[in-house]
Amino acid sequence: MERVRAVRTSDGDRFTCRQVVADIHPAPLLGMLEGSAVRPAYRNRVGDMRNTIGSFTVHLALEPGVFPYYDHNHYHFRDHDVWAPMDAERAAREKDSTCCSLRARARAMPTSTPLPS
Repeated sequence: MERVRAVRTSDGDRFTCRQVVADIHPAPLLGMLEGSAVRPAYRNRVGDMRNTIGSFTVHLALEPGVFPYYDHNHYHFRDHDVWAPMDAERAAREKDSTCCSLRARARAMPTSTPLPS
């Protein structure tokens, strides 16, 4: 099995490396690798995975004075409301389950209601 030796950007720049850290879902990452780089069983299993929200964290230890010290954490999110994607997905699931529930109830209801005697 071969290892990644370089990364090429969309601009065409090429960076040699010994290791790569990718902050994307594994399915598109595997699409960027040559076929022999990953076992087919793993490629198939990852391809069947449901896409979910993830996070990426880096903890670094630097030599003193290399980087200015900040006495706080820094978090970066694409959107100001970090929960919006989860809320949208939940709303879509609830809407779908509500529609399914209503369809099931409609099928269970009699097509005509008998009149009282």
